[in-house]
Amino acid sequence: MKVPWFGDRCIICLGNDALSEEHVIPAALGGDLKCDFLCKPCNDLFGSSFEAKARTDPAIRIAVANLRSEIPLIHDHVENGQKYFAQSGPARVRGIFRQGTVTPRPSKHIDGSLMVPTDDAPEHIERILEKGGHAPELIQAALVRLAAAPERQKVELAPGISIINWPTDGAKRDLSRGIPLNDLVVVKIAFEFLALMSGTAICNDTRQLNEVRRALKCARGSAAFSVERLLAQDYAPFHGICFEGNDPYVKIQVRLFGRLAYRVHFRRLSLDQRKIVYTHNLKSGDQDVRGC
Repeated sequence: MKVPWFGDRCIICLGNDALSEEHVIPAALGGDLKCDFLCKPCNDLFGSSFEAKARTDPAIRIAVANLRSEIPLIHDHVENGQKYFAQSGPARVRGIFRQGTVTPRPSKHIDGSLMVPTDDAPEHIERILEKGGHAPELIQAALVRLAAAPERQKVELAPGISIINWPTDGAKRDLSRGIPLNDLVVVKIAFEFLALMSGTAICNDTRQLNEVRRALKCARGSAAFSVERLLAQDYAPFHGICFEGNDPYVKIQVRLFGRLAYRVHFRRLSLDQRKIVYTHNLKSGDQDVRGC
């Protein structure tokens, strides 16, 4: 869903540079609500600062894992390049998620042996044998034996060169290096949703609005807002944003993957507007906006 914008100023820096398409919920998380109300420098700034690590949040990775059968493309997009670990024979190996599967990374076992992904093994073996001065005929014969090697059995490919074709079992997400979702990601979502409701009035040069803008541009917290982290009961294939009204100030709730919920309190803003709910069905692609 792309919402038309009738202003000519960036809602963050208030500049008049050409406006670019912005995803209110980051595209990296499957968001599809768009509007041309950010200049390219501000758009790029968000993408390279607090939004950059959003998909590494362990809670988000667990959410897409629970919904993989329903939103496989979003799952694979979120997981692409993420770290995993698995058991391969006697060793615990690290890997990377690529193109829907986990590929182990080359590593050296404690006994000094080299462990490489099955797909990369022929290239490694060929290079080792070439450096050892072996004849082309021996190298080709070794590669044939490699291709036919049964699992879990030691096979001699050439004098002094043996391999074991270990299956990789039990691939699991490595969540140890993930970064929890930065509060500023949901503040940005909420502020942009506020812009969609209020129109070009969001570009008013007021102290209250400028406090939020400065915090987003400088990637820092502010007394002008706070984020309350909540959890719904179940995961579900949808994103949602709800303007909950003024009580006594603006509150906007952001829902990601049904269960992850964040209530943004804009403590110095108010909006004379009825409650509005936006939902995006990640499975069907349908999007809806309703007043309450």
